[in-house]
Amino acid sequence: MLRWARRQIQASGRGEIIRTDGSKELLSVLACIVLLAPCAARTQPSGYDNHRVVAIEVADEAQLAALRSLAAAGKDLEIWSESLRIGAVEARVSPALERELVAGGFAYTVLIDDLQARIDAMYADRGKGFVDEYRTYEEHLAHLDDLAAGYPTLARIVDLGQSVQGRTLRALRITGPGANKVGLLYHGAQHGNEQAGAMLVAGVAEHLLANYATDPQVRSLVDNAEWYLLPIMNPDGYAVYGRYNAHGFDLNRNWGGPGSGPDPFSEPETAALRDFFLSHPNVRLHLDLHGYEPWFGWPWAHTHDVCPDDGAFRAAGVAVRSLIAAAGGAPYAIGAVSEVTHAVSGSSVDFSYGELGLWAYALEMASPAIPGIYDHYASSLLFLASWVSDCDGNGIPDLEEIAAGGVPDVDGNGIPDACDFATGHLVDAPSGPALRPALHDARPNPFNPRTTVAFDLPRDMAARLRIYDLRGALVRTLVDAGLARGRHEADWDGRDASGREVASGSYFARLEAEGEVETVRMSLVR
Repeated sequence: MLRWARRQIQASGRGEIIRTDGSKELLSVLACIVLLAPCAARTQPSGYDNHRVVAIEVADEAQLAALRSLAAAGKDLEIWSESLRIGAVEARVSPALERELVAGGFAYTVLIDDLQARIDAMYADRGKGFVDEYRTYEEHLAHLDDLAAGYPTLARIVDLGQSVQGRTLRALRITGPGANKVGLLYHGAQHGNEQAGAMLVAGVAEHLLANYATDPQVRSLVDNAEWYLLPIMNPDGYAVYGRYNAHGFDLNRNWGGPGSGPDPFSEPETAALRDFFLSHPNVRLHLDLHGYEPWFGWPWAHTHDVCPDDGAFRAAGVAVRSLIAAAGGAPYAIGAVSEVTHAVSGSSVDFSYGELGLWAYALEMASPAIPGIYDHYASSLLFLASWVSDCDGNGIPDLEEIAAGGVPDVDGNGIPDACDFATGHLVDAPSGPALRPALHDARPNPFNPRTTVAFDLPRDMAARLRIYDLRGALVRTLVDAGLARGRHEADWDGRDASGREVASGSYFARLEAEGEVETVRMSLVR
């Protein structure tokens, strides 16, 4: 905190805008320095003593109208569910508002008994790494600044705009050498009380930078794409643990495009993101990270109609669900946003896809539990980035080239095979739950001259196991038969279908079973 306070005073000396409400906060910062006292608690959300989070059972239209009136009357009732509707609606309520619910005959269940106690526990200083604890808005700014200073050849600060109250929408741009790359934007905390998304975006930034020098997969992701990582899209809401921005708008109902609501982009936060996309036409993927329920969605959000690219979106969804499960995360629902939750207007995914033609996703985190949340989602976030990389530098995302049949992708990871081997870029979805066929790594690997490839089948089914070279050419078929449920193994002696020894090099083992495809790489060293 002392480091952050010094940074703010130095920034103010350079004439930079800190925030429009800066006078009171600057006095607080000076007090921290003079007293040499820890002041992190002064900037964390406060004022929710004895507020509860409840699930209100809205029985009929009359109760729905009454609840709308209460929500419009002031800040004592903040709806946390995606919409007000008949049925269960989750909300934050003050003690006075809770008494009004009782008087109005509403039935409800208490989900969080004391919200301030929950917030205090979230922000408790446990002396851990940055992404192992919840952090304040100011700490996030300092963290991004530190990363940019620590990795100046890979990262730089990009300020996208300001919030209603003058807080900066600060992002980190990360990329390796070279130009004219496909870009992607990840952002969290569009709903300010869904703070896990901010921590996840910060974790991605740390992961890419800390592992660039040693991990070939990370290096390829950084070198072949231009990352924009914005932890907090709604800093005013984040600062007070509120869903809405300082004007009281739900920002994820304020975007334009198909199905937009009234006054699209009336808010400075959504307008800043719109302007970013328009000024960065190389960006092809937009991931909006939330933190409430376990689902992964894509367009459309405003209608139950199927979008033209639903098949490609769903392929990514299957991979993300498997990756989260393999990392120990919760079971996930996948589908169009209107399919996995309900239809909403003015969402980020419908603008990005419908207006700009981006791959646009929303990922909800099942739990705000920290530490450990990043471990559940890191592989998914890296996998999604691989879908828009452009390893051959021709301006066309690899996924689109593969879909058009222009380049081979034997392992099905969204990256042309030649690029996989040239860069070491292998971000594959694992087999996931035991309901799907699972192919395991070859053992030994590397090998000479023989290795064993094992795979599991969840039920009786036809299976085909083949060996391919790095060009995608078939070398040999090891298995092509109907097999019983359970573990199976096949040996490969390093020979092709004619019995000739193949040359040293890298090869793929590819399992196909009932439409599922799994691939592993192995190396023959003679």
